[in-house]
Amino acid sequence: MEAVAEGGSVTLAHEAAGTSVRLRVRDDGPGMSARAKAVAFRRFGNPEAGGTGLGLAIVHRLVTANGGTARLEDTPGGGLTAVLDLPLWQGRAPGRAASFPKGGRERPAGAGE
Repeated sequence: MEAVAEGGSVTLAHEAAGTSVRLRVRDDGPGMSARAKAVAFRRFGNPEAGGTGLGLAIVHRLVTANGGTARLEDTPGGGLTAVLDLPLWQGRAPGRAASFPKGGRERPAGAGE
C-alpha cells in the first residue's frame, strides 16, 4: 500500500483455471521501472523502493515454496500488477470446499464479503 498515493486504489482479482488459481493485485501507483522489476523479488534488491525491501521478496518466497509463480506487469493506464499463479489444494478440510470457486471476482482490497 506504500506505493499508492492517497486517493489511489488497489484491486484484487482472481480466477480459477483447472488445477490452479491466478491472483492479480493491481494498483494505480507510479509503477516500477524495468530495472526495479528485474530485482523486485530479491531481498533489499530494489534501490527505488521506499519500504524495507522485503515485501515482494517474502511474497515470492511463499508463492514459489508452494509450487506457484509470481511476476510483475505494468498496469494499463499506470501502476503495477502482481500476478500470482498458485496450485489449488486438492485435499478437503472438514467444513471447507475442496477448491476455489469457478469464475473470477474482483473487488477493492479490504472490501468485505
